[in-house]
Amino acid sequence: MAQRYVAADPYPWPYNGDLRADNTALIVIDMQTDFCGIGGYVDRMGYDLSLTRAPIEPIVMVLAQMRRQGFRLRGIANLVLTGITTDVCVHTTIREANDRGFECLLLEDCCGATDRSNHEHAIKMIKM
Repeated sequence: MAQRYVAADPYPWPYNGDLRADNTALIVIDMQTDFCGIGGYVDRMGYDLSLTRAPIEPIVMVLAQMRRQGFRLRGIANLVLTGITTDVCVHTTIREANDRGFECLLLEDCCGATDRSNHEHAIKMIKM
């Protein structure tokens, strides 16, 4: 079987080239009104909603593409992670998944936080 990779930093993903629809899942984290919607918690706290809403369109596009290619359900070894908030919920999920042996890929432009530097620092921590 030919190896398949996604160009990623710090290395081509997954490390073993075993990227298949039957062993890869997309995880969308906390894309909910409280974090992304007008009148939700983030909005009421005065944060810039454009930062947490920015991943919505890229996630929809990635999800549609993965569905067209038949990515789903069982035998999952690879996880593609997206969502809100990069520095809390997404960061925790990727750490836990990594600890449980999943090969993880974070789609940076499909994630967001209430503060750009928190988003950037979380990504830096994940790469290390």
